[in-house]
Amino acid sequence: MKRELQIVADENIPLCKELFRSLGKIRILPGRAISRADLLDTDVLLVRSITRVDKDLLTGTRVGFVGSATIGTDHIDTGYLRSRDISFAFAPGCNARAVGEYVSGVILEWSRSRNRSPEDLQVGIVGAGNTGSEAARLLAALGIQCHLCDPPLSAAADPRELVSFQALRQMDVISFHVPLERSGPWPTWHLADKDLLTGMTRRQLLVNASRGAVVDNRALRELAEQGRGPEFALDVWEQEPAIDADLLACAWLGTPHIAGYSVEGKVRGSFALYRQFCQWLQVPVQSSLNDWIGEQSRSALDDPDRLKAALTELGDRLRADEADLRRAKPPLAAHFDRLRSQYPPRHEVTA
Repeated sequence: MKRELQIVADENIPLCKELFRSLGKIRILPGRAISRADLLDTDVLLVRSITRVDKDLLTGTRVGFVGSATIGTDHIDTGYLRSRDISFAFAPGCNARAVGEYVSGVILEWSRSRNRSPEDLQVGIVGAGNTGSEAARLLAALGIQCHLCDPPLSAAADPRELVSFQALRQMDVISFHVPLERSGPWPTWHLADKDLLTGMTRRQLLVNASRGAVVDNRALRELAEQGRGPEFALDVWEQEPAIDADLLACAWLGTPHIAGYSVEGKVRGSFALYRQFCQWLQVPVQSSLNDWIGEQSRSALDDPDRLKAALTELGDRLRADEADLRRAKPPLAAHFDRLRSQYPPRHEVTA
C-alpha cells in the first residue's frame, strides 16, 4: 500500500486544505513557529515569507518538496535545496496587481495630502518585473508619468525604454520593486543607501513595497530625525517583525507588509504551488484558478475616473492599516505579525 504524503503548511496559505487534501495529509502550523521537529516525518513543506527554509530547518527530515506562496525567495536557501535534490516551487507575479494597486493608492494619497496634482508627478519605478510593470501600468492609466529603471534588463536588451538609476534622483517619487540580492552583479541590499537618501528632499517620496533591506533603514531614520531626506512610505522593513519603532514614527506612511495581501493575490499564490506540486507528483490538475477567484477584468484601466476613485478608497484603507500598526507600543514584533496574520480581506480593483 502506498504511503500517504505528509504535508506541513503555513496557516496563512488560503485554500490549502481545499487544494491539497486529495494529495496528502495536511498539518497546518503558524509559519514563524515551524521547526525541524515538526518536519522529521514530513514530505512536503508549504510556507510564506516568514519561514526561513535552510539546512538548519531541513537536516534529518525527509522533505522532498518545498513550496513558497510568495513572489520572493530570499527566505529560501535555494542552493541548499538543490544540493539535496529537494524540489522547489514559488509564485512569481501572484500579487503583482495588489502591490501595483498599493503603490498607486499611496501615491494618490500623498499627492492629495501635499496638494499636488498627480498628473504633474514624475515617478521612477526601480525594477521592471511583475510588480514594477503592474504599478507602471496603473499609474499610466491615471495619467501619471512613469519611468522604469532596471539595470539587469537594460543589460539584457529589454525593448522598453529604461532609464538609469542616476536619472531617478530628480523624480518626485521613487518606488522600489526589486528582489533582495546581497551579492552577484546586481546587488540590491541597501540599494537606497545613505548617498541616495541624502540627495533627496522632503518634496520627494520614497516607497518601498519590495524587501525591507533594499532601503538602508538606519540611514533613512537618521536623516528623517534631522528633517532631511525624502518623505517615505514603507510596507517592508529591516528586521521584520521587530521593526524600528523610531523609523515608523518618522514615516509618512507605514504598513505591516501587506501590500500584496489581496484575496486574489494570495489565492494565485496557493494555486501556483498546487499546480507545480501536481506536476512534481505527475498527477492531473483537478481545478482551475477561475474556480476560486473567477475571471478578472482589466476594464477599470479603461476608465481613469473609476480607477482613481477605487485607488483613492484604497489609500483611505491604508491609512487605517497604518493606524493599527502605530497603535502598538514597542516592541512591535508580536503586533506586526498579528496584523499580518489577521489582515481583513482586501479585494483588488479588478475583482
